[in-house]
Amino acid sequence: MYLYPQIPYAITLRLVSELQAMSVDEAHSHAAASHPEAYFAATGGTRVDERHLAQLQEAMLGLARHHGYPRSVKEDGRAAFDCEAAALLLDGLNINASEASRAGVWEFLCCVLMPHVVRWRFPGDEAASADGSTVQQRFLSGRRNTFERLWWRAHLLRDPDPGAPERDRLLHQLGEDEVVQIMERPNLDGRPGLARQTATEFLSAARSHKRVRRRDLIRDAQKRLRRLAAFVEFDALTDGELADAVRAVFEEACGHLSE
Repeated sequence: MYLYPQIPYAITLRLVSELQAMSVDEAHSHAAASHPEAYFAATGGTRVDERHLAQLQEAMLGLARHHGYPRSVKEDGRAAFDCEAAALLLDGLNINASEASRAGVWEFLCCVLMPHVVRWRFPGDEAASADGSTVQQRFLSGRRNTFERLWWRAHLLRDPDPGAPERDRLLHQLGEDEVVQIMERPNLDGRPGLARQTATEFLSAARSHKRVRRRDLIRDAQKRLRRLAAFVEFDALTDGELADAVRAVFEEACGHLSE
């Protein structure tokens, strides 16, 4: 496992104040594989070298170009990029959840290594977008961070079996709002088994109940799961028990929405 450079929060804020006003081309000129103030965690893996960082940068830029970079793209193009970028990050970074929980790692990737990709993926100014996010949040660590959100999606939704076909099928079959509902619900987020089972049962229920709007289905079911979480420790269930519990929730949601 690798350890990645991190930058102090004060440096991050200064960089973000400059980058959020830049064009894609201007941000590209500021991209670099190192920063004089960067530091690494003391333990937990091998420090990544600049060669690997440069390869990651080029791979992500190549993927962005495949989806239209530096030109602006429509929503379906952005969604396609996100799916492929999530898998690229999970495979290319080679980090564990502990390293992925460090804010400075994602701020280095966004503010130093790939700010041009951030500005392309999330164009605009400081004003809040339709989902309430700002350009600043796309650079800062958190649920809105350009790359952090994608790594966690792939980490939680990818099939853990290396030999499984279409390991990233859930990423490709879920819409943006559906992923957000699964990933960002209090008391439900951060649990790989629960996230994958929820996604699987949601897609199955959506196929079986086509008259129920997917948006309504995922929102109703997640509310029911949150209530159930007050009484059930999902992490203590066997795979079969978890599947039965989540499936029952979606059956209840479908029954309610079909009335």
